[in-house]
Amino acid sequence: MADWAWLQMQQARTAMGVGQLEEALRYLEGPLHQGYRRAYRLARDLSRAFAVRAQRALWGGQRESAWRDLLSAEQLYPSNFLLGELRRELTHRELRRVRALIGRRQASQALELLDRLRNWNVPEEILEPLVDIASAWAQAIEQADRGDFPQARRCLERLRVPEWLQQEYALLVQELQHRQAAFDAALPQLLQALEQENYSQVILSSREVLAAAPNYVLAVRAYQQGCQVMASQVVHPGGILPTQSYQGAAAIPSRRDKAVTATKPPVISSPGTSAVPSQSSTLSSTLPPRLLLWIDNIGSYLLCLSNTVSIGNHGLDRTSLVPICANLHRFHGEICWDSESFWIVSSKADVFVNGRRVQQRELLRHEDRIQLGETCELQFLQPDPQLQTALLYITSGHRLPLSLNGIILMGQLLVFGCHPKAHIPLEPLSNGQLRTSQLSLSRCPEGLGVRVQEPDTFVVQHLDQEQTYQGWSPIPIGATVRWCNFSFTLESDHLLRQDHNFSF
Repeated sequence: MADWAWLQMQQARTAMGVGQLEEALRYLEGPLHQGYRRAYRLARDLSRAFAVRAQRALWGGQRESAWRDLLSAEQLYPSNFLLGELRRELTHRELRRVRALIGRRQASQALELLDRLRNWNVPEEILEPLVDIASAWAQAIEQADRGDFPQARRCLERLRVPEWLQQEYALLVQELQHRQAAFDAALPQLLQALEQENYSQVILSSREVLAAAPNYVLAVRAYQQGCQVMASQVVHPGGILPTQSYQGAAAIPSRRDKAVTATKPPVISSPGTSAVPSQSSTLSSTLPPRLLLWIDNIGSYLLCLSNTVSIGNHGLDRTSLVPICANLHRFHGEICWDSESFWIVSSKADVFVNGRRVQQRELLRHEDRIQLGETCELQFLQPDPQLQTALLYITSGHRLPLSLNGIILMGQLLVFGCHPKAHIPLEPLSNGQLRTSQLSLSRCPEGLGVRVQEPDTFVVQHLDQEQTYQGWSPIPIGATVRWCNFSFTLESDHLLRQDHNFSF
C-alpha cells in the first residue's frame, strides 16, 4: 500500500474518532477511488457513523442535517441496514409537512420542498401526485388573487382531491365563493368612484376589491392614485402636509375622519363610566424600539419598530433586540430596511440565506430562509411588499423568550384581516363568514394608531376606561383594542428586560 493512502486512511480514522465525519470522508475519497480494501472497511464504519448522526439530527428536528448525513451514508455503504428505516422515516415526515403546507395554502413552499425531496432521491411515483395537487392549488390561488375566479374554480374542479385534503378543499371553494361575491359587489362601486373622481370612495372601494382579489391590477393602481391625491389634502395641526406616498397617507386620519369624530358622540360606555381623557396627551411622539403584541386566540409577537433590528442569543445581558434561545453570538446579525427593501447584514461566517453564505449583506425576499449558526433557521415573510412590513418565524425548533410566536418588523402599516396579504390572518366570524374588512395598526405623529373601514367601530380600553371610535384613532402603549370578535393588546417590553431567568 502506498504511503500516501495509508496516511490518508489514518487521518480519516482519526477524524472519525473525534466526530469530524465530513473531514474523514474527504480523506477517504482518494483511497476509495484507488480501490484499497481497507478503505472499503473504513467506509462501512463511516457510513454507520453518518447514519447514527442522522438519527440524532432527526430526533432533534434538524431535517436538513439528517438528510445530508443520510445521503453521505448511502453514498459510502448503500447496504447499511440502518439506512432503509431512516429514509422511510424522513420521507414520511417530509410528506406530512408537504401536506400541511398545502393545507395551509402555502403551495409554493410545498413545491419547493418537493423539488428538494426529488434531489434527495425520493421516488418520483411518491412525489408526482403531490406535485400535481400543489401546482393546481397554487394556480387556483394565484388566479383568484388576480380576480379570475371562474378560472380558479375550473382549476379546482379538475383536481382529483385525496381524502386528507377534502376538508381544506371544501373550505377553499367556500372562500372563493365569498370572495367572488364581495369582488362582484365592490368592483362596480370602484368603477363608478373612478368615473366621478371621488377619491375617498376610490380608496374605500379599492380596499374592498383588494380584500377579495389582492393582485387585481386596476384596484392596486386606483388605491395608489387615491391615496396620493388624498395625502396632498391631509390637514395637520401645523398646516398642510406635503404630498406623501400612499403608505404614509393610509396612516394619517383624513379630514373626513376628523369630521365624523367631531360630529359623533365620542364615548360609548355603560352608565356611570366616565369619559376617557384625550389620548394624545398620553402618547409619546417617539416610539420605543420594540413592543409586545398579545393577540387573543392567535398568539404573541415581538413588534420591532426600529429600522435596524439586531439578532443574537438570549444571554444574561439581553443586548440584542431579538434574543433567541439558541447557540448564537451576542450580535449574530442585523436586519435593516427602508422604504424599498429588507436586507440582512452580518460579518459572521455562519449566516446563510436560502443556503447561500451572506457576504456582508444580502437582500431578503418573501419566503426566504435564513440560517444563523449551525441549527437556527428563520423564515422571512413579506405578504405585501407595498406596506413594507415583514415577519420572522423560527422554523428550527428554537424559541423566543416568553414563548413568543414570531417577530414583526413593522414599517408603516400592520394589517389584520382574512385576505392573503394580511400580515396577521384572522379567524372567520362566529357565523362562519369571512371578514370583508380589515384592521390596520399604523404609525402616526402621536405614535401608533388603529384604522378600520367605516362604518365599523372599535373600542380602546386603557386604564380601566373605554372609548369607542369610528374610522381612526391613536392608541397608547398598554391599551387593548377590540373589534368584532377580535382583540389585541400593546405592551412595553419590560418583561424582556427583567433580570431574572425565564423558563422555556
